[in-house]
Amino acid sequence: MINQAKKIVGLIVLLLVLNSCRQKIEVNKNKPRPMTCLFFFIPDCPASKAVMTPLMKLKEKYQSQGLVVVGILSDPEPNDSILQKVLNENHIDFEIQLDTTLEIAQKRKATTTPQFFLLDSLRNPIYSGLFDNYYYSFGKHRVRVTKNYLEDAIIAYLNDKEPEIKNTQPIGCKINFDHLRLPKTSK
Repeated sequence: MINQAKKIVGLIVLLLVLNSCRQKIEVNKNKPRPMTCLFFFIPDCPASKAVMTPLMKLKEKYQSQGLVVVGILSDPEPNDSILQKVLNENHIDFEIQLDTTLEIAQKRKATTTPQFFLLDSLRNPIYSGLFDNYYYSFGKHRVRVTKNYLEDAIIAYLNDKEPEIKNTQPIGCKINFDHLRLPKTSK
């Protein structure tokens, strides 16, 4: 009888331990995972402007789960009045970094605006490329978006998975690296 009671108590303790472990796992699943989205843009680029409102909605949807958006203005000669107009029209409230030397663009190998880089908490790349598949060629777009590349990568990361698509080819305005070229010297 005493042995049976010990077995029952042992089973109850085991069930309590297993149940508490399961609850901890569920809590950790809901815990925010820090991630940063770098958004390379030029304010007078139509493709950059077109994605700003959807980007703000995405930011609002996932910021409580750890998403931080940073706009990188990669333009050697930014126009402040155009920038302010675009930011105000789209109610942009995320951090904007000026990249007039294009060092950030070079470091991340950004070539086009808009171009997105989703990074984990250690700044390792999770995804890079398009926001979605609205544009299919320069100046040509779909009537309706059918693939949300950036959001799919965010969801995968939040679920401890690799995104199905890690890279897409950005479509938009080319970042002007011409001013970085040194003049040719004559001999």
